[in-house]
Amino acid sequence: DQYTIAGSSLALQLAIGLAAYVGGRLERVLSTSGLTHHWATLNMEYGGMNDVLWQLAAITGRPEHRRWASLFDKPCFLSPQATHEDRLSKMHANTHVPIAI
Repeated sequence: DQYTIAGSSLALQLAIGLAAYVGGRLERVLSTSGLTHHWATLNMEYGGMNDVLWQLAAITGRPEHRRWASLFDKPCFLSPQATHEDRLSKMHANTHVPIAI
C-alpha cells in the first residue's frame, strides 16, 4: 500500500525483497518435500500472502511473483467455490477471505 498509495519506491523494493525471501523458501519446500506437503502446510493461518503476492505480481509483472502467489491459492478451498459448492463450514475467515477476494 505504501507504494501504490504513497508512491514509495523504497516500500516496493522492500516488498520485492520479502517476496524473494518467501519465494526462496517456497521453492526449497517444493524441491525437498513436494507440492502435497506444501498444500498441507496451508491448513494453518498464513495471513494474506496470496493477496500480497498477487498485488505485487500485478505491479511488477514478474512471473515468479505470479508463481509464488498461486502457491498460496488453496485449491481445496477455491475448487468447490468455482462449482458453487458450499464447503465453508468450520473454515477460518481470516485465512480464506483474502483468497476469495
